[in-house]
Amino acid sequence: MGRVLLLLLGLVSACLALSEEVTLTVHSFPPGQVYLDTPIGLSYLGPSGQPLSVSPPVLRGPDGKPVQYAGGVLVLKAPDHADLRVTVGAQDWATGRVPARGWLRPPADSALVTARDYLAAYPLLSLVLAGGLVGGALLAVRSRRPATQGEQLLDTTGDPLVGKSLGRYRVQARLGQGGMGAVYRVVDDVGDYAAKVLYFDSPDCPSLDRFRREYKLLSQLQHPAFPRCFDYFEQEQLACCVMELALGQTMRKLVVPQGLPWSTVWPWTRTILEGLEYAHERGIVHRDLKPENMMVHEGQVKILDLGLARLADMTAITLTGQALGTPRYIAPEQVHAGGSEVDPRTDLYSLGVILYELLQGAPPFQADSREELVRMHLEQPAPPLEAPGLPAGVAHVVAVLLDKNPANRYASARRVLEVLEGLEEPGEQQDTAVLSK
Repeated sequence: MGRVLLLLLGLVSACLALSEEVTLTVHSFPPGQVYLDTPIGLSYLGPSGQPLSVSPPVLRGPDGKPVQYAGGVLVLKAPDHADLRVTVGAQDWATGRVPARGWLRPPADSALVTARDYLAAYPLLSLVLAGGLVGGALLAVRSRRPATQGEQLLDTTGDPLVGKSLGRYRVQARLGQGGMGAVYRVVDDVGDYAAKVLYFDSPDCPSLDRFRREYKLLSQLQHPAFPRCFDYFEQEQLACCVMELALGQTMRKLVVPQGLPWSTVWPWTRTILEGLEYAHERGIVHRDLKPENMMVHEGQVKILDLGLARLADMTAITLTGQALGTPRYIAPEQVHAGGSEVDPRTDLYSLGVILYELLQGAPPFQADSREELVRMHLEQPAPPLEAPGLPAGVAHVVAVLLDKNPANRYASARRVLEVLEGLEEPGEQQDTAVLSK
């Protein structure tokens, strides 16, 4: 009897022992890649559907040994699907399976992607659809004939271009909508692209001039921080710029009220600074940097929308005194600028606002009206950046970027990059104000 009791006590002690590494299986449809998101960053675990070795967050006792699991967040990524974040409770790590029942379903970018997922998972479904396509072809033939009197042809796409052709490209879905046009996902025999489309009434309208200029600038930027440009054409009061399809989500969707850790923001900042330096060396100033114009995918950033960008040897097409840029991120010199006052330091000011917002959780200036917001950029000093856990020196770098006087900011994106890289070296104290000259 005593031996049985000792054996039971041994089993209880084994059950109470907390392992610092657990085996976890994440089931998803479609299959994807699994990451663990912690305050120190995003770490890759492996593919879904297979046992994964995970070191879950733990709470440690005074002796440094783990005493209890802590909650965490798993991130599921699948091509052409939005990221899915799954909260794992402290008691869930030892179950060995997430979710406990059913499958995780990351949202698809379009209905076409969902259909492709099901066809890949259930090959026999394609046979059923083949029969439906035969009937659909017959209906399509009928729909192409001219409408007779009293008969109307219905547009069921919800967008006049979806399902149609743009030059040699087939339009699959609309990705975004603006005041003068939209961005579509298009395909040809080679691959998938993003097509930025502008509607115009006259071939000499300013918006078309700006659109043509964006294509000219983008075609010169062969850098990973910018989407590659492949084609441009105009047809029937429609201009189309075909470029690399930037996957992921805009930086705007990643801003959180509590702010992001520097370990998350720093890789994005490095890519942006390298891209800006490349553009600035070629005389190109973006003039409208903001989170909405940054696409983030697996830690990489693409800088989008050069519609307001300016090349040094180009004639300004905007009226003198007309401010260009988004008020929340506009540099003071842009407010009264006709173009000549803007230089690379203008982009650095906007980057300072973006970094402040990412790290603090809110921009340095907020107001109910455009006029008040612009006045604050012109006259009011930015409040100190006081994000918790921020490495020493980063707040000062942001403050230099947000100086009202361009002459007091860093001279180039390369200089900002050098300063921030220097902050990573332990024990090295640098005067960023001196380095900015």
